[in-house]
Amino acid sequence: MSWDIYLVRTETNIESKRQISEENIIKFTREEVIRELVLLAKELGVSAEDLETKYVHLRGDNWSIEFNLGDGMELYNTIDMEVRGTKQPTEVLSRLKKDLKARILDMCAGEFWEEDCTSGFEGWKALNTQVIQYIAEE
Repeated sequence: MSWDIYLVRTETNIESKRQISEENIIKFTREEVIRELVLLAKELGVSAEDLETKYVHLRGDNWSIEFNLGDGMELYNTIDMEVRGTKQPTEVLSRLKKDLKARILDMCAGEFWEEDCTSGFEGWKALNTQVIQYIAEE
């Protein structure tokens, strides 16, 4: 299980979810995403792994983010990120938004992620804990 979030970049980055379309999306390149992950790893003391694969990972203390960069694709409308662990990687997410001039859509909360707002991470973490406890009881 993971907390599912997406990077999305539009012309103004103020459009509502309903206003985002193929016409106003600014696509990401694989190269720019990899370059950003390597930079974040170096500057924040985390690790960037599996850089040549479909599933690139950024790992820190008590968290990991898996970036789905597809089979052989070079351009992406969105970047699918799956967060796992016990700690929300707030600093990394903030940097991704800033450096890539994008927003993060929180699929659990159903809205755009902001540093100072409640995110879907805590809800996901609570559900994950319940599932683990249920399995342990079986």
